[in-house]
Amino acid sequence: MTECDARPFVLSTSGMMVCHQVTCHFPRCLTCTLHMVMVFCLVSTTRGLHKAEALGTVEIYPQEPMIKVGQALTLTCEITHPNVISAVDIQWSHDGKALSSELYSALDTKRSRLVIPRAGFEDSGLYACNTEKSTQQGSTSTEVNVGESPSVAKDLKCFSRDSFDITCEWMPGRDTNIPTNYNLYYSTRNDEYEMCRDFLPGNMSCVVREVHETNYFYVSSENRLGNASTTEISFDHETESKYALYLSYMCICFLRCVRLKRLRLQLHVCLLAATTTLKNRFFGV
Repeated sequence: MTECDARPFVLSTSGMMVCHQVTCHFPRCLTCTLHMVMVFCLVSTTRGLHKAEALGTVEIYPQEPMIKVGQALTLTCEITHPNVISAVDIQWSHDGKALSSELYSALDTKRSRLVIPRAGFEDSGLYACNTEKSTQQGSTSTEVNVGESPSVAKDLKCFSRDSFDITCEWMPGRDTNIPTNYNLYYSTRNDEYEMCRDFLPGNMSCVVREVHETNYFYVSSENRLGNASTTEISFDHETESKYALYLSYMCICFLRCVRLKRLRLQLHVCLLAATTTLKNRFFGV
């Protein structure tokens, strides 16, 4: 078996570099094979880059913007390899429906810009830029959210059904068209506020467990465009619980007086006597 030639590659008629030796010692044949693999990979990569450049890559930005209602919505579509297509070929769509060409224009050969001067809730959705002249690669669509900052939650009230827990309820503020979180915070006057985590179904009420003193409550409304908080209210668990029992006994006394079928004056005297008795019993007055 002969020794390998000093020049392991020759140029073929097709322009490819090929191994010159067919038979040689193992170490030099292995070197020849590795050189062939490297050349093949280099040629394949070059062809792939030329193909990607021919197709053109399209990018839309910003991605997933959050726009406050009434503000201008601006999106830009950019062609990174404008060899085949131009920005004037770009068309825009909203949720699959073509937009009027009056809303967008070419900034230069590479960029097309869409502008909606005053965005409303109805302008939320999926926006895309495309052209029929070439197949594009890249991010050609983006989800736009048009919303409103939250307002203060309404009708915050707290009550207790037993001697341990406090339940607070509220109503949501105005429609924001975007996800908005409502959280109840509570504290004694000397402690830091804590967030209530025991939400009831519907997420517009929450239970604070094992409370035995006066607490202060407020509700915070938060989304990506802002936040708002209610005025603080207080709840004295002991006093409110007494009032709850007091009212229950009052109802019982009223029903008893009605069952006695007393005259109106006698009914009034009956309830007055019951009220005095219950105040002395619950509040010591």
